[in-house]
Amino acid sequence: MKNRFVVLLAGLLLAGSLVFGAAIDGTWTLTGVQTGTGPGTLVLQSNGQSLSGTVDGVAITNGKVEGTAVHFNLVQGGTPLTYKGTISGSQLNLHESHSDGSQHRAFNFNRSN
Repeated sequence: MKNRFVVLLAGLLLAGSLVFGAAIDGTWTLTGVQTGTGPGTLVLQSNGQSLSGTVDGVAITNGKVEGTAVHFNLVQGGTPLTYKGTISGSQLNLHESHSDGSQHRAFNFNRSN
């Protein structure tokens, strides 16, 4: 009986982690700014806490998802960028900065699929 309970609990915890991790998976489209002023499309895929994907076709690196927090890096046009933000339902809010901490910008995305 105790073993069944442990197996059931482990299954529920695993299912819960898959559901929360998958909340970021999919295509995200920029909202609220003019075209060309920010990243237009994000395609993201989580695997546990690891995050992979692209921003306007450029591969992200060092991606992580921890609960509702999101973090990743990329190099675009020779410029290293860092993105940090949060996900809430079908909205993703990201803050972009250069690797030296300069030029901060905020972006909002809606889930496309």
